[in-house]
Amino acid sequence: MAATLWTVDWIFTNFNLGFNRINLFTSQFSTTYYTFASTTVNGSTYTTTVQAPYYGLYGFNNNAPGKAILPVTVSSNANVKA
Repeated sequence: MAATLWTVDWIFTNFNLGFNRINLFTSQFSTTYYTFASTTVNGSTYTTTVQAPYYGLYGFNNNAPGKAILPVTVSSNANVKA
């Protein structure tokens, strides 16, 4: 779940910085979370499942296109990002 929220936060952060295209690369060698994971069953059957970052990408893709980002100001002593 945290990886899903991190993915959405990362995408919005890049969007706010002015990027209009980004690439999210995940690798079994550099992170615990994969976008897709494949497992071998019975030596030759593969099962592919989506992982947490995929849902962040999916949520952004289905909810952000054509929408505007509104500026928000947060006043708090807590470690909050908006």
